[in-house]
Amino acid sequence: MPPKAWHNIHGWLSLEEGRVLQELCHDKGVLEIGSYKGRSSVCIADVANFIDCVDHFKMGVNGRLNRQESEDLFSEFIENTITFSNLNLYLESFREYSEFSTPKSYDVVYYDLGKSRTNIQMFLDWLIEHTYKGVLVIHNYQVHKEITKQVDKFRKTVVPNQEGKVIWFNEKQMIRILLNQGGDS
Repeated sequence: MPPKAWHNIHGWLSLEEGRVLQELCHDKGVLEIGSYKGRSSVCIADVANFIDCVDHFKMGVNGRLNRQESEDLFSEFIENTITFSNLNLYLESFREYSEFSTPKSYDVVYYDLGKSRTNIQMFLDWLIEHTYKGVLVIHNYQVHKEITKQVDKFRKTVVPNQEGKVIWFNEKQMIRILLNQGGDS
């Protein structure tokens, strides 16, 4: 069975965002936090050395899913990604994943998960705790006020002298930050 084209999978990653994401992830080790139905996962898996996806499939567009909705979402993700041997799924929340893992083995970390202040702060604290050095890509950076606020604070306090580039996409915005938190990368 040939892999499903990423742009034919339901999701919010635009064609232009996908093109840039593929450029950033080409031949890299990638961590994706938040996978939904696999649109960005497949986009990345097409070009990356490997991608580790973290999602518990319990949250949808409008909040917490019931059991059947969660199982349906998970099944759709599996159906869309099954052909990729370079894709690994960690079926758990980011909080659970972060307790035993570090971001150090990844060249690129792609965040497209919870938009609450608590979620984004937990994620950014995890990067700081482990002194992540690599490329951080955050989807819908400007769309969600809590993400914008927390990431801007992170950029000012943690990476004030680092190279950063904001990439604009129509009414959305993705942000790419090259991190080098002290020492050589």
